[in-house]
Amino acid sequence: MSRRAGWDQVAELALGLARPRRTNVVLAAYRWRYEIGAAIVLPVALVESDREIGWVWLLVVLAGVAGMVWRWAAARRWTLARLWVVVVRHRLRPGFAGARVCPLDGRLPAIRWAAPMTNGVRVLVSCPAGVGVDRINARRDVLAAAASPGPSMSGGIRVTPIWWC
Repeated sequence: MSRRAGWDQVAELALGLARPRRTNVVLAAYRWRYEIGAAIVLPVALVESDREIGWVWLLVVLAGVAGMVWRWAAARRWTLARLWVVVVRHRLRPGFAGARVCPLDGRLPAIRWAAPMTNGVRVLVSCPAGVGVDRINARRDVLAAAASPGPSMSGGIRVTPIWWC
């Protein structure tokens, strides 16, 4: 065994033992912004609508909107795609931690942007110093399992570096 291979093994062991950092409260609130917004806006909107038009018409409007989303295929696809983007973002963060895609100080990659595509979700990830495309490529199977809805549907992950970000 060469000296270089020994240092590589020590570095790999250190990465395996590095623990991902816990997030602070502000970052956690930012990551859960859609759920926090819905928890605040929906009750206020329901109470105000009930006060303005009454609970009977409120139920009629809610049933109409729910029926439109359920029956209109384009609205249903759009709604489910947007919900799935939020779910994938929440699943990738523990996937990064479980796959040990972090440098020695434990910072996880930041999910900057996510958008639905025809065959999945496109995610723009900003990696901290010490995490490269090669490390994400090496752990694609773990990340695909974390982001997929079930073991039978675990698709692949395609990693494309964007150097201008």
